[in-house]
Amino acid sequence: MSLIRPQVLIIVFVAFIMLISVTASTFASDLSSVTVSASSLVPGQEARYTIKFHVDTELDLSKGTRLTVSFSPGFTIKQNDIQAADPGCTLARLEYKNPGERFCAVAYGATSVKKVQDGIQCSFIPQPEQLVIPANTDLYWIIPGIIPPSSVGLNGLKVVIHDAHGTDYYGAGAFSLGVPPATVPSNLRLVEDSSYKVQLAWEPVPEAKRYRVIFATQPDGQFINALDLSKEPSPGEEWQLTETAHSFSGRGNGGLTPGQTYYFKVQAGNEFGFGPASPVLAVKLPDIKLVTSYPRDKEPGIAVLPPGNHLTATVDKPVKIINEQAIRIYEKSSGIRVRQVGITVEEAKGNIVNINANLRPGTEYLVAFYEGALASQGNPLICNQTFGWTFITAAASQGGKL
Repeated sequence: MSLIRPQVLIIVFVAFIMLISVTASTFASDLSSVTVSASSLVPGQEARYTIKFHVDTELDLSKGTRLTVSFSPGFTIKQNDIQAADPGCTLARLEYKNPGERFCAVAYGATSVKKVQDGIQCSFIPQPEQLVIPANTDLYWIIPGIIPPSSVGLNGLKVVIHDAHGTDYYGAGAFSLGVPPATVPSNLRLVEDSSYKVQLAWEPVPEAKRYRVIFATQPDGQFINALDLSKEPSPGEEWQLTETAHSFSGRGNGGLTPGQTYYFKVQAGNEFGFGPASPVLAVKLPDIKLVTSYPRDKEPGIAVLPPGNHLTATVDKPVKIINEQAIRIYEKSSGIRVRQVGITVEEAKGNIVNINANLRPGTEYLVAFYEGALASQGNPLICNQTFGWTFITAAASQGGKL
């Protein structure tokens, strides 16, 4: 039997200690600055929770990653099909901003919920095959559908991230549940409006630290936040309104449409959430409406006489053209746009738009005034909503003139 020299034993011992050190650093690390916020921290009220954490080194959340959060007893987490009215945590996501980029990145994924011995647990597997978070980046895990217990007080959660390389990151956060203001804001009123903007005001609530304006397209419909659509929010940012006035504007999806009636409410809030809403205020946005057209809508047999055809649109107020490209004529059957169209406003009355174009006989046409083509001469912030009409030109053998 051979003897092992002391020098060899020392080398083996040092190597063993180094292996333990490497293994420990590979399988355990701390998440720093774990904070919890929510759309509501009112007991028993379903809310969207945002868990913010920070990892000092690069974080690889590619295939094989799992994020898990455990809530204390009394919490429930709603999970429904993504097509449901309230999908709950199915819509969970990660948000972060890469250095130097204007917009935040969003990663969705698969969620699962299970009860554990000390509460309830939600797991999230990011969808992207490759997802690497740069070092020193704040990461926001946003989870809808969380229902807290019905009592006020301090609560906590634990977060574990198992990354693509098998490293586990641990963190914990604390937050308090509390009661929002009980007072209903009074005297919600319209200060000013236009086709795309509503300015509201109301009386202050003494115990309020913030307010929330919500709106819907039906008085008994689903009310959503009247957000500032001109601002790109930071990841996980909760919209704050501290003044007793609000200007809401926007076009397109999520914005406002000329001529539409909207229903507004306001709520007073504090650090926990928002109290009861005010009575509904209905606001019909001003717009420019079509009164009559020539030819009339769906009128057949209009004769054609070169060098052009004279069409008119009479609207309900004097206007000016602010986007000529938004006034178009199409062949209805083919969708081909008619080119070289002349468009003017009749100066004498100001509310008649003249259109001249070369049209083919025996053809059905569509005239379209898209939203924002016209503006009121008295108030340039009042525009038209989309309107139009169709007509059929007469066969060439019929002769006559428009």
